[in-house]
Amino acid sequence: MRTALFEYSVPNQLSVFYSNSLGTSGPSGWDPLWIMTGLTAAALGGAFVLLGKRDV
Repeated sequence: MRTALFEYSVPNQLSVFYSNSLGTSGPSGWDPLWIMTGLTAAALGGAFVLLGKRDV
């Protein structure tokens, strides 16, 4: 569990773009970008839905 959290942590994913990864395994290339884009889209979508439910 610790290894997976380390490999998919935001600092490790950002370091892949600068060829300075903190580990040898985990996502590489464009995969971190798609993972962060998906997480951001899910967070914004959830916020939009909650705002729609709470707004009068």
